[in-house]
Amino acid sequence: MTHLRSPSLHHLGLRPVSLRRFGGTRPARGAFQFPHERPSLELFTRHCESLIHQHGLQELRLQGSARSMECLPDAVRIETAEGRLEARRVVLALGPSCLVWPDWAEEAARAGASVVHAFAPNFDRNSVPQEGELIVVGGGQSAIQLAMELAATRPGRVTLVARHEWRVNDFDFEPMWAESTALRRLNRFRCAKKRRQIVNRARRNGSVAPREYRAFRQMEERGEIHRKVGDAKTCRVTSDGIHLELHNDRDELRGDHVILATGFRRGPAMADWLSSGAERAGLARLPCGSPLVDPLLRWHPRLHVAGALAELEIGPTARNIFGARLAAERLSRVS
Repeated sequence: MTHLRSPSLHHLGLRPVSLRRFGGTRPARGAFQFPHERPSLELFTRHCESLIHQHGLQELRLQGSARSMECLPDAVRIETAEGRLEARRVVLALGPSCLVWPDWAEEAARAGASVVHAFAPNFDRNSVPQEGELIVVGGGQSAIQLAMELAATRPGRVTLVARHEWRVNDFDFEPMWAESTALRRLNRFRCAKKRRQIVNRARRNGSVAPREYRAFRQMEERGEIHRKVGDAKTCRVTSDGIHLELHNDRDELRGDHVILATGFRRGPAMADWLSSGAERAGLARLPCGSPLVDPLLRWHPRLHVAGALAELEIGPTARNIFGARLAAERLSRVS
């Protein structure tokens, strides 16, 4: 990724124009990309580092893994691998954790084939072998970016496999959800099932930005990269590689290495420690698994949520930078 998909107004600063001003009156060439002034990853990262330093956030950050949660009368207790933490209020701002592994990919990996997931913690694209044919599986922004990056040093030996035709959109959610009117409309529905349907429909999963789409098509026309459309039906692992049989394709696709860019499962997947802690505390969950929270994102008088856990209140932008800003605005009202 060279540039973010989101516009320059979506960042971690307190003021809407913070990132634009950080770029300067004469920003470096490529700092912002048309359309929507998409900031470069380098500029966005420097802006984040500046905010961390400005607000002293590095002094507040503890690194560790949560193991259990207990809601006490006057605090919330989190047991971690590094010790115990207690706070008057806790915000659960957890990212997605449940990777999508197709059945055939799991079987191939168990058979010893070279199959990895791009979002696995131990994945490093620099360690992908230079030799052999590569298959990248996925139809969204991450898949297309990864495939083009790998094809740049392996021209003609990378194939992108997607289950669907191109879905070209500027953003991965409908732009109307950046306006308060749509969110008020969502909040009028009391039925959680209806809210879940609305949020799922508004997410443009598996879509790619127009600029990346055009860049891929240019590489494809030059024969530097290939693309197949179809859902993998079966997979055979033999001495000469991995053989994928796709729906609507009579020919098998052979590769030496497979990289999955199939994303994360939908819905608020909860880690065992959180699920068991919520059950012990009697915290309400909806049939879809989402926590039942109020407009201030309270799941418990001392426990709040953000990110995917808040999407039935915040809407389809909850997992994005813009959704983080909306959640922060709600949390700022808590006394």
